[in-house]
Amino acid sequence: MKIRNIQIILLSLVALFCFSACSLEGDGTAAGDLAGMWKCVYIEKGTQSVELKDKKVFWSFQGKLLLLEDKTGEHSWILYHFNKKGNTLELREPYRYDRENGDEPLTEPLLLAFYGIDDMAVTFRIQQSENTMALVSDKVTLHFKKF
Repeated sequence: MKIRNIQIILLSLVALFCFSACSLEGDGTAAGDLAGMWKCVYIEKGTQSVELKDKKVFWSFQGKLLLLEDKTGEHSWILYHFNKKGNTLELREPYRYDRENGDEPLTEPLLLAFYGIDDMAVTFRIQQSENTMALVSDKVTLHFKKF
């Protein structure tokens, strides 16, 4: 009887260790203070700027994924893998979001232009306060309000 109890305890400890060593969604804290939904309010490219206050353009960070959404439905939604290190945000591996048929990997940046992105992979410097954020690259600055 004692051996059986010891086996059960050991098996329980092993199971507990296995469950605590992995997570269901990867690193749920990867987004950090970027987590949640951000409304893009304007885009600056050099001396030009595009006002988006009246548009419904959102960036949503969750886990290690970023969803770029045009809520009007005029433009494709884009799904990105991202990596955040300190105040640096790296976007890579974009997909055209399609829940019914499967997400399609992008091979050129044409669909990204609406969201202010010119390249398949891009690195931004994050400038953030409590309710606002700017993502700054060599080519563009994107301005957001927390939603």
